[in-house]
Amino acid sequence: MSETRTWIEADLIVRDAGELLTCARTGATSGARSALGVIPGGAVAAREGRVVWVGPTSALKEEVRLARGGQEVDAEGRVVMPGLVECHAHVAFAGDRSDEFQLRVSGASYQEIGAAGGGIMSTVHATCDASDEVLRALTRKRLDYFLRFGVTTVEAKSGYGLLQDQEIRILEVYRDVAATHTVDVIPTLLAAHVLPVEYLDRPDEYIKMVIKKMIPAAAKHHLARFCDAFCEQGAFTVEQCRRVLEAGLEHGLLPKLHADQLSYLGGTEMAAALGAVSVDHLDHVSEAGIVALAAPDEGNRVPVAVLLPGATFFLGEGGYAPARRLLEAGARVALSTDLNPGSS
Repeated sequence: MSETRTWIEADLIVRDAGELLTCARTGATSGARSALGVIPGGAVAAREGRVVWVGPTSALKEEVRLARGGQEVDAEGRVVMPGLVECHAHVAFAGDRSDEFQLRVSGASYQEIGAAGGGIMSTVHATCDASDEVLRALTRKRLDYFLRFGVTTVEAKSGYGLLQDQEIRILEVYRDVAATHTVDVIPTLLAAHVLPVEYLDRPDEYIKMVIKKMIPAAAKHHLARFCDAFCEQGAFTVEQCRRVLEAGLEHGLLPKLHADQLSYLGGTEMAAALGAVSVDHLDHVSEAGIVALAAPDEGNRVPVAVLLPGATFFLGEGGYAPARRLLEAGARVALSTDLNPGSS
């Protein structure tokens, strides 16, 4: 009696990879670092957008059958790997701040450029002046560029509108572009980026407006997955950021935080206590902050430490985040570009 073979059916097969990277968690050298999961001469099969089989190409024909109308791709010895995730990017903006690089070379600091009318506010003005069509086109172009480098998911922040109608407009740009683009766009509300000129002497009123109006509006229309804030001298205090992130949580937006980039304020510890998804930058993180990011996952979410060395390099104002110390402590560490118009 012949055996009945059970086939795995796939509508996409990629075979003959020089190396197939599965990024499996098996073979981890520590809690923070895992093996790549390399399969020489590997193949991968998917159905309806989900991976259903991985293994050596030599075993493919014995286990997988291509569905009628499916596609089979010969990788011709190339590396096949999961798409990269860009987990900290400011994608929708207009304007150009290339002149600021010369100012930095001449000795001007990030804060001094901002105080003189440059920096984030310069981009805010240009972005608010741009049409929806222009912002969509610029966003598509930047996503195209990411895709060329293997990035298939981008966390995209607002933050260059600041006032409610403009912040919501940026999130709507992400929604519209994501509907037709290959890259998955995960939107984040970053209204608490800096104070708009209309609120320069009324920071608490601005925070109240973000909490009472912007966050509910973004959540009601499902325009954002995350809520972020910039915890820094010249931006927002630890307590102001806490209020913003707590309000986001109340409306279903998961917290993220820019913290300890240019100076130490204690934002990392606060975000970890809230169970933030990530804490980003960390150039000046404290030992207590490292401990908080390396805490064991015992039912409470422990933030990922997102490091942005490109921003540190471009700003040229200090040392890099302590990546090795974070890894050795057991923190989960991710790298990202911090794509933005002025510092990376």
